[in-house]
Amino acid sequence: MSKVLVTGGTGFIGSALTARLLKVGHQVRVMARRPSTRAARLLESAGAEIVPGNLVEASNLPYALEGCDGLFHLAAKFDIGTRDRPGMYATNVEGTESLFAASRAAGLSRIVHMSTVLALGPTAGGPNPAPPPAPESLHGPPREHFTGSFEETKYLAQRIALLHARQGAHVLIVCPGTVLGEEDPSQLGTALRLNMRGQLPFLTAGSSHFSFVGLEDVVDGLLLVYERGRPGVIYPLVSEVLSLEELSRLAAEVAGVSPPRWDLPEWVARLGLPFVNLLARFVGGRRIYTREAMAILACDWGYDAAITRKELGWQCQTIADVLKVLAAHL
Repeated sequence: MSKVLVTGGTGFIGSALTARLLKVGHQVRVMARRPSTRAARLLESAGAEIVPGNLVEASNLPYALEGCDGLFHLAAKFDIGTRDRPGMYATNVEGTESLFAASRAAGLSRIVHMSTVLALGPTAGGPNPAPPPAPESLHGPPREHFTGSFEETKYLAQRIALLHARQGAHVLIVCPGTVLGEEDPSQLGTALRLNMRGQLPFLTAGSSHFSFVGLEDVVDGLLLVYERGRPGVIYPLVSEVLSLEELSRLAAEVAGVSPPRWDLPEWVARLGLPFVNLLARFVGGRRIYTREAMAILACDWGYDAAITRKELGWQCQTIADVLKVLAAHL
């Protein structure tokens, strides 16, 4: 088995990936901004090597990469609604470029870049999943319109990954949909937990369609891409495309609670953002909507994973089965 570096290894997806890599016999090094956190200590106790570092300080990257055969790049600044676009750009775009340049200089044989279906752009098909765009189409002029800083910076990071693949690096690109799993810290994860407890008062943009996938299926996909993927190919990881209303009703049914009674028009939800987030903090501990989140919710993001299933033999759970596991751990 190879020795791999995982960036973002203490995060929601990264922790699950690191645990699986250790389980199947890989040596794992995790680069962590704060090695003293509980997540980092848990991974260290499981056998991972924890090294301090971050994407913004390029000087620490050669040390983190030394002796590694492969890389899983999951680290990103993920804060939907942040006003710190420069900080997000420095991490997600400039940090990705520095990491890939250092990885190529270190002679790594495989580099997996975890992108997102948001980087592929909104779709126009509603419930009809769209295939990923051809990689060559993303080498033209950059898109100009984005829902916010996260979509923009992840799109630009994906272009960097494609450029390095075009230059001959063994860069493999994975685009998960919205990932559902235990202890999901995202705004949607918070809203879903409230939904499954019968505490979500209403939906907004319930007719918008998203690509959904379970956490363990994403980990499966990352390992398959590392082992069998082709450089420069975009591999979506999507179990099902559902509207937010469909997801909400399915989650409520699985949890045995009533679904939200109302689907507020977007303009009403925007006007009521302060009240909505005050209520969310009271019952769930954090805000669930921001203006950037509302812009994302106003679009469809439905992609299929046919190429991933066909080329890599990737299989995944239904979203109903994923939700049953979440309901059991509420």
